[in-house]
Amino acid sequence: MSNFAFEQSVKLSEREYINAAGLLDWHRRPRRMAIILGIAVLCLFSTYTLVLGLVLLLLSLLCVVMPRLLPMGAAATYRDSRYLQHELTFRATDLQLSVTSSELQCQCTWKNLKVWRERNGWLILSPDGMPQLLLSVQRLKDAGVYDAVVALARENASEFGELK
Repeated sequence: MSNFAFEQSVKLSEREYINAAGLLDWHRRPRRMAIILGIAVLCLFSTYTLVLGLVLLLLSLLCVVMPRLLPMGAAATYRDSRYLQHELTFRATDLQLSVTSSELQCQCTWKNLKVWRERNGWLILSPDGMPQLLLSVQRLKDAGVYDAVVALARENASEFGELK
């Protein structure tokens, strides 16, 4: 593994944080949501499928509003975590990961990385006992370190949704 150092400073808005770190993401697949809504509306025209249509509409509505309403969702995490509302500097090197701001300093080795995933243009690294690192995939690629960072993530942690 070659030596590298990547640093990125970013101030995320609540919407940007939800898009990157939220679990539900209907924005990512708008065609799928439109198809589900279309089927739900068609189901409303028959007495045999009325209940199914109502359930589909309710589930669609929940997918849209849940990220903002759930107390354990990404919006609540953003609002409850003061450090997320400041500019953060995320740093990944071949040896360690770190998150710093004017009021926060956390660092760990790659061995403490538990979960990683790529979502909506962000590589999200979740170490044990410290805030997530949100690294722009495009900036990583522009810096020529994307493959090295992903290789270290794969070597040390599980991809989100998979067992290791």
